[in-house]
Amino acid sequence: MFQPLSLFIGLRYSRANKGNSFISFISFFSIAGIALGVLSLIVVVSVMNGFEAQLKDKILGVIPQVIVSTDGNRTTKWQGLIPELKKHPQINNVQPFVQSQSMIQSSSALEGVMLQGVFKDYYAPIKSSMVIGSWDSLYSKKYGVIVGHYLASKLKVSVGDRVRIMVAGASNYTPIGRMPRNRKFTVVGIFNTGSEIDDKVIFSAGKDAAKLLKLKNNDISGIRLYLEDAFAAPEVSKSLSEQHPEFTITDWRQSYGKLFSAVKMEKRMMWIMLGLIIAVAAFNIVSALVMMVTEKQGEVAILKTQGLDNVTVQKIFMVQGLYNGVWGALSGAVLGVVISIIVNPVLDYFSIDIIGAGYGGLPILMNMSEVVIIALSAIGLSFVATLYPAYKAATIKPVEVLRYE
Repeated sequence: MFQPLSLFIGLRYSRANKGNSFISFISFFSIAGIALGVLSLIVVVSVMNGFEAQLKDKILGVIPQVIVSTDGNRTTKWQGLIPELKKHPQINNVQPFVQSQSMIQSSSALEGVMLQGVFKDYYAPIKSSMVIGSWDSLYSKKYGVIVGHYLASKLKVSVGDRVRIMVAGASNYTPIGRMPRNRKFTVVGIFNTGSEIDDKVIFSAGKDAAKLLKLKNNDISGIRLYLEDAFAAPEVSKSLSEQHPEFTITDWRQSYGKLFSAVKMEKRMMWIMLGLIIAVAAFNIVSALVMMVTEKQGEVAILKTQGLDNVTVQKIFMVQGLYNGVWGALSGAVLGVVISIIVNPVLDYFSIDIIGAGYGGLPILMNMSEVVIIALSAIGLSFVATLYPAYKAATIKPVEVLRYE
């Protein structure tokens, strides 16, 4: 025999055909419960990871992660600042901009938006999200504007249509009082990012926006910074604030921090709720092992009379409980990984749309380290569940059990 006695006997008990069908029933459902809990947790966590990554790509990939501006909302000495910002190891791209709260009016509707003026020779992430028209048309056509597809639908406009833009950041004096500056623009393109930006932001050439806002030469509203990692924004903001106290440094947490905090909180709650399912299933092992100890107490008493110590008896029933836990955790982990991989192809095959048209299926992003943590946690809970039955087995007194045998 090349294995410890406790392991040999424990595995024999686990694999043997049990005489008590009720114990077999509970053991089976403890394994099935652990497998189902692990499977569910892996699939749900993968979906939540995918959803978080999708938000990061669609929102944080388009909006600036950090904004450099002044308290007066006018930055005049920005040409010398940009080369310095580009040298920062976390900063990928910079984009000077002009912006103002605005109203956009078509023949059909009036909507409140944020007008953003961008400059030709600088990074523009929206460029990759164009669906109609060309981004470069902003600079080739005077007073052109690019709008999101949701906003275009509300305004009932398309490329070539004229809209009126009224800005809150500048005004004209008229015989009837002070009025917001306004000008007609031509729609030269439509973009689609799949986020709320499509409904709330419009883009024009920086010089056209500056002229509408009556800015002086070289005045801008600020500089947008796009980072290697959007979640590094707090550290970058802190370092820039220390280096340039004359500027106001803000990051995406001011506008989207609550959204991502809500997603993280929901992810934690999923961990807790599905973890409790695994815990309940793992502690079914307690019931099965307690009954097994009762059924096997005669055999345990005989083994003790032959010199088996209490520690070895405990190990026997720990091995038996862990056998169920390991099988449940491993089978659940394998099924969870497989289902996460095939769920979207299966849904496509049967033409099942769970989250609505236009989303391209469930967002799945598996993290194998999380899969390992989930499986090991389930095995750990199974081990904890074996402690009490193993202790009870070790306290069996051979004299009392074998007295009437």
